[in-house]
Amino acid sequence: MPCLFHFLFKAMAIVFYIFFGLFSSDKTLCYIIVITLSALDFWTVKNVTGRLLVGLRWWSRVKDDGKEEWIFESLDQRNLNKIDTRVFWTSQYLMGGIWVVFAVVSVLTINISNLTVCVIGAVLSITNTLGYIKCDKNHQNKMGSYLMNKAKNNLSSDQMIRIGMYGMGNRGAS
Repeated sequence: MPCLFHFLFKAMAIVFYIFFGLFSSDKTLCYIIVITLSALDFWTVKNVTGRLLVGLRWWSRVKDDGKEEWIFESLDQRNLNKIDTRVFWTSQYLMGGIWVVFAVVSVLTINISNLTVCVIGAVLSITNTLGYIKCDKNHQNKMGSYLMNKAKNNLSSDQMIRIGMYGMGNRGAS
């Protein structure tokens, strides 16, 4: 079920962008619908399907000093369905790519109004994808640090020397 919702707004935005002109000449309405669907996709992926399909969630906030802070959450990855995970990442990369291709076509056909919609769709999709890439990397670093600390706490100096861990410090925590 989460996969369905992961695709729903993505597919609807693309379908409306491509086919709305066949049924109506009102481009403004088409753009409003496509941008709204893209925003709904952004929110759904960021807050719901990302957590359900890959066990990750991210957000950013601006601190009092004006600096942006990224915050990442991750769940236990062992219980995730590998197909759901693959579907999530593939669709995220694909969607950003599709919007970029549409933007290039809009530039080549000198269609500025279409370009605006495509850029908005691309920015929303790519921002979400980059947020999840950072979140996934953060999760992997945390897991590496956790495993390294567990190994250090449970192995003797002789054992660590034999497997090449002695003197590694917190390299896994970078």
